Amino acid sequence: MKLLDDNSDILVKEIKPNFKALGPRFGKEMGSIAGKIKSLTSEEIKTLEQEGRLSLFVNEKKYFS
Repeated sequence: MKLLDDNSDILVKEIKPNFKALGPRFGKEMGSIAGKIKSLTSEEIKTLEQEGRLSLFVNEKKYFS
């Protein structure tokens, strides 16, 4: 038996936007932000999990989670 230090080769994480929370906060930008959230890489999701925040650049604007 071999224990893995990094499970990134066997586990795929996916993140989905919460439209009820995004709508009131971002208004007409919600669609673009939701698209960016859906396209986050595994590394970006890992950063979000570890730090509790993530900066997103959408339509030349910077947003924080």
